[in-house]
Amino acid sequence: MRVLLVQPPRRYWPYTSEGDNFLLQQALPALASVARDEAHDVRVIDCMPLHIGWRSLFQKIRDFKPEVIGCGENHALYASEAMRFFKLAKEAAPEALTVAGGGHFTNLAHRYANHPDIDVICIGEGELTFAEILNTAAAGTRPPDSDWEKIDGIAF
Repeated sequence: MRVLLVQPPRRYWPYTSEGDNFLLQQALPALASVARDEAHDVRVIDCMPLHIGWRSLFQKIRDFKPEVIGCGENHALYASEAMRFFKLAKEAAPEALTVAGGGHFTNLAHRYANHPDIDVICIGEGELTFAEILNTAAAGTRPPDSDWEKIDGIAF
């Protein structure tokens, strides 16, 4: 499966700017490692340090044709950018399974579980759960199929 993990563009960055010593969000390489261990084709895009805007991101999604697209968010301040990203992802790759994660979506899973642009929410530490999500998606099922109910740590 083609898996795309994205940290979307941000309008606000109160702690650092792209010119500062920029640190990649650690969830992206951790989840990419898990996906690669499961033999999936993985791409990671962190838009801020790569200077990728919304139009370029849309085209990158269309070109890669991912089957699973993941995005996480830990801060309520950036939740609107994550939601904008999921809308963009559904437009660029309507067949892709969208997976939300991170502290924000974990703590507010009840609020986002029925959102039309989010298919699955990975709750808490996600490495093992993300592997199960990918393998279940690779088997050709989509939530709310009963196979998804067997995965611990998700909401849909």
